[in-house]
Amino acid sequence: MNPVLLAVLFATVLTPGCGGPEGDLATVEVSLAKAPADVACVQLTASGGTRALSFRFGYTAGTPTVLSLAGLPAGEVVFSADCFADDCSQLAPSTQRSWFAVPVSAQVPAGGSILLTLTFYR
Repeated sequence: MNPVLLAVLFATVLTPGCGGPEGDLATVEVSLAKAPADVACVQLTASGGTRALSFRFGYTAGTPTVLSLAGLPAGEVVFSADCFADDCSQLAPSTQRSWFAVPVSAQVPAGGSILLTLTFYR
Protein backbone atom coordinates (compact mmCIF):
# COMPACT_ATOMS: atom_id res chain seq x y z
CA MET A 1 0.00 0.00 0.00
CA ASN A 2 1.32 3.42 -0.93
CA PRO A 3 0.20 6.07 1.54
CA VAL A 4 -1.03 9.45 0.34
CA LEU A 5 -1.29 12.54 2.50
CA LEU A 6 -4.84 13.72 2.03
CA ALA A 7 -5.83 15.71 5.06
CA VAL A 8 -4.13 18.00 7.45
CA LEU A 9 -6.50 18.61 10.33
CA PHE A 10 -5.89 22.02 11.78
CA ALA A 11 -8.45 21.89 14.52
CA THR A 12 -9.28 25.25 15.96
CA VAL A 13 -11.91 25.54 18.67
CA LEU A 14 -14.23 28.14 17.17
CA THR A 15 -17.19 28.00 19.53
CA PRO A 16 -16.43 26.39 22.86
CA GLY A 17 -19.52 26.13 24.97
CA CYS A 18 -21.30 24.20 27.61
CA GLY A 19 -22.32 20.87 26.23
CA GLY A 20 -24.35 19.69 29.17
CA PRO A 21 -23.64 16.20 30.54
CA GLU A 22 -21.11 15.49 27.76
CA GLY A 23 -18.93 18.48 28.70
CA ASP A 24 -17.73 21.31 26.46
CA LEU A 25 -18.44 21.07 22.75
CA ALA A 26 -16.14 22.40 20.06
CA THR A 27 -16.31 23.30 16.40
CA VAL A 28 -13.14 22.54 14.46
CA GLU A 29 -11.93 23.30 10.95
CA VAL A 30 -10.33 20.65 8.76
CA SER A 31 -8.11 21.56 5.83
CA LEU A 32 -7.92 18.99 3.01
CA ALA A 33 -4.97 18.83 0.62
CA LYS A 34 -3.43 16.55 -2.02
CA ALA A 35 -6.45 14.36 -2.72
CA PRO A 36 -6.18 11.79 -5.51
CA ALA A 37 -8.28 12.42 -8.63
CA ASP A 38 -10.71 9.59 -7.76
CA VAL A 39 -12.00 11.20 -4.53
CA ALA A 40 -15.47 12.79 -4.74
CA CYS A 41 -16.68 12.37 -1.14
CA VAL A 42 -14.87 12.53 2.19
CA GLN A 43 -16.43 11.11 5.35
CA LEU A 44 -14.81 12.25 8.59
CA THR A 45 -15.68 10.69 11.94
CA ALA A 46 -14.82 12.16 15.33
CA SER A 47 -15.39 10.09 18.49
CA GLY A 48 -14.91 11.29 22.03
CA GLY A 49 -16.57 10.65 25.34
CA THR A 50 -20.06 9.36 24.60
CA ARG A 51 -20.29 11.09 21.20
CA ALA A 52 -19.44 9.79 17.74
CA LEU A 53 -20.17 12.19 14.90
CA SER A 54 -19.83 11.56 11.17
CA PHE A 55 -19.63 14.30 8.54
CA ARG A 56 -19.75 13.87 4.74
CA PHE A 57 -18.40 16.47 2.35
CA GLY A 58 -18.21 16.64 -1.42
CA TYR A 59 -14.67 17.15 -2.70
CA THR A 60 -13.13 18.25 -5.99
CA ALA A 61 -9.53 17.08 -6.44
CA GLY A 62 -7.01 19.88 -6.70
CA THR A 63 -9.24 22.34 -4.86
CA PRO A 64 -8.11 23.45 -1.39
CA THR A 65 -11.00 22.78 0.96
CA VAL A 66 -11.69 23.77 4.56
CA LEU A 67 -14.48 21.88 6.32
CA SER A 68 -16.22 22.83 9.54
CA LEU A 69 -17.14 20.11 12.06
CA ALA A 70 -19.55 21.26 14.77
CA GLY A 71 -20.60 19.61 18.03
CA LEU A 72 -17.35 17.77 18.76
CA PRO A 73 -16.51 17.02 22.36
CA ALA A 74 -13.55 18.88 23.84
CA GLY A 75 -10.97 16.51 25.28
CA GLU A 76 -9.74 13.21 23.85
CA VAL A 77 -11.10 12.75 20.31
CA VAL A 78 -10.34 10.03 17.76
CA PHE A 79 -10.45 11.21 14.14
CA SER A 80 -10.87 8.78 11.25
CA ALA A 81 -11.85 9.18 7.62
CA ASP A 82 -12.89 7.35 4.48
CA CYS A 83 -12.92 8.62 0.91
CA PHE A 84 -15.22 7.52 -1.88
CA ALA A 85 -15.15 7.83 -5.67
CA ASP A 86 -18.92 8.41 -5.73
CA ASP A 87 -20.67 11.67 -4.88
CA CYS A 88 -21.82 11.83 -1.25
CA SER A 89 -25.47 11.86 -2.36
CA GLN A 90 -24.98 8.50 -4.10
CA LEU A 91 -23.42 6.64 -1.17
CA ALA A 92 -25.20 3.57 0.13
CA PRO A 93 -24.25 1.38 3.12
CA SER A 94 -22.71 -1.08 0.66
CA THR A 95 -20.52 1.53 -1.11
CA GLN A 96 -16.86 0.56 -0.95
CA ARG A 97 -14.40 3.21 0.17
CA SER A 98 -11.51 3.96 -2.17
CA TRP A 99 -9.21 5.33 0.55
CA PHE A 100 -9.10 5.10 4.36
CA ALA A 101 -7.13 6.81 7.11
CA VAL A 102 -5.78 5.06 10.16
CA PRO A 103 -7.54 6.63 13.18
CA VAL A 104 -5.59 9.36 15.00
CA SER A 105 -6.22 10.34 18.61
CA ALA A 106 -5.80 13.93 19.82
CA GLN A 107 -6.65 16.22 22.71
CA VAL A 108 -9.05 18.89 21.43
CA PRO A 109 -8.52 21.79 23.82
CA ALA A 110 -11.40 23.82 25.20
CA GLY A 111 -9.94 26.98 23.68
CA GLY A 112 -6.92 26.57 21.43
CA SER A 113 -5.86 24.61 18.40
CA ILE A 114 -4.21 21.37 17.33
CA LEU A 115 -2.56 20.15 14.16
CA LEU A 116 -3.11 16.58 12.98
CA THR A 117 -2.14 14.76 9.82
CA LEU A 118 -4.18 11.90 8.37
CA THR A 119 -2.42 9.59 5.96
CA PHE A 120 -4.69 7.67 3.62
CA TYR A 121 -4.22 4.18 2.18
CA ARG A 122 -5.97 2.22 -0.55
